[in-house]
Amino acid sequence: MDVADAAFLASYCFARYWVPKFFPSLQPAFPDARYPDFASIETSAYQDRAREAAAAYLRIQHMGGISVSDRLCITDKDNKKERSLHHIQRDLTEVGDTYRASLLELSLRSSSQPRDQQRLAYHLSARADSLSFSAIPFDSDTKLSNRTLQVAMSLRLLEPILPFSENLPSTLRLQCPCCLSYGAGPQGDGAKQFLASKKDVDHWGYHAYRCYVAGNPARTSAHHDKIALIWFRLLRHAGFIVKYEPRSQVLNSEKRPDVMIEHNSGKKEHLDVRTCDPLLRGSGTPVFTRCSETPGTAADLGANFKNKSWKEIVELQGDTFIPLCHETPGFIGDAALHLLGRAAARFSSSNPQRNAFKTFWLTRLHVANIRGVAETIQQHMPFYADDPFSQRYTEEFHSHPSPFAEFFNQVPCASRPVSRNMRATFSESPGIVEGATPQIVFERECENDV
Repeated sequence: MDVADAAFLASYCFARYWVPKFFPSLQPAFPDARYPDFASIETSAYQDRAREAAAAYLRIQHMGGISVSDRLCITDKDNKKERSLHHIQRDLTEVGDTYRASLLELSLRSSSQPRDQQRLAYHLSARADSLSFSAIPFDSDTKLSNRTLQVAMSLRLLEPILPFSENLPSTLRLQCPCCLSYGAGPQGDGAKQFLASKKDVDHWGYHAYRCYVAGNPARTSAHHDKIALIWFRLLRHAGFIVKYEPRSQVLNSEKRPDVMIEHNSGKKEHLDVRTCDPLLRGSGTPVFTRCSETPGTAADLGANFKNKSWKEIVELQGDTFIPLCHETPGFIGDAALHLLGRAAARFSSSNPQRNAFKTFWLTRLHVANIRGVAETIQQHMPFYADDPFSQRYTEEFHSHPSPFAEFFNQVPCASRPVSRNMRATFSESPGIVEGATPQIVFERECENDV
């Protein structure tokens, strides 16, 4: 409703400003929505539109709790330039967006569900990304597959990726395919004491992203490396002399930065990307609790970790180190944003060009972030253990089809193993008869075949 009110009120104010300029006789038909005088309107149709505009203005003002009359002005503060209809509608819509976000935050803070504190931390971090889902997908940097978009939208909406199901027995539990840990059942969520622990295999994909068995190579290749490559292209576009993952640049160390900037003076800037998860437990106060109180805490912790590991050895050789921290929901660290501002200033001295540069590359950074998180979760998506029939509820959310058959009578059985010089083929039959096992015919290959 608030979106419709913003669109209608913006259109009304825009028409009230421009129509009388061309048709002065229609000036009485457009009274001020803030102080309407319906008695001065003779035509009933105009009275209805004016009343609707006044009602929309009151509803928007009630949501915002402040006066929004300044947002209805067509001209800017200096009265030199007229604003477009899009700008007026955007300013009015921002009031409703802020109101809905405050209601969501209030409901999550007052909730007694243990998972809602994690969801609040995710929501506050995701509010820093307003570009991903408004980007026009016209190239590989801004396109998402259907399944990746489904997972990314579920994360942003704080909805479970694997839906709860009442059709499965309550004794079933989710199991991680990597660490083989058991988690919640199909009807509910885990207990509070297990939140963000190894046993917290959840429906939201939080465990699927942070599971570090075997080093979590999917998180490195699909998430971390893609963001580092975007930073390399960004800096090269700005005119810096950059190298991607150079070797032998840190003395007496095998460390290798993700990106390195070389200056004409001989000094170098070492940049290293860190993907930060704000939903971890950590030691002492859980990280997700601190992130729910102060957004960006995970990025600050990641920057401190990188500085302790890199800063001293890099500064000993006269160079500079910059940590590029990206939280998985979308928040970007201060050092990374400052570097983006430097790149925009180097790209152009014009403010419009700088803003266009920032928007262009921020969009790609955010899209690479949500794509990497979604693809990592897909490759580690849990499943309901101890029940082969439960695969039908989770198979569509996995990256690869389940290797297990949905029904037992579709599993082919062989009486003996296949040797090197034999190949197995299914016998030609019109179909599989229920209760019967498909026959496997072994055919000996030609003697000349190796």
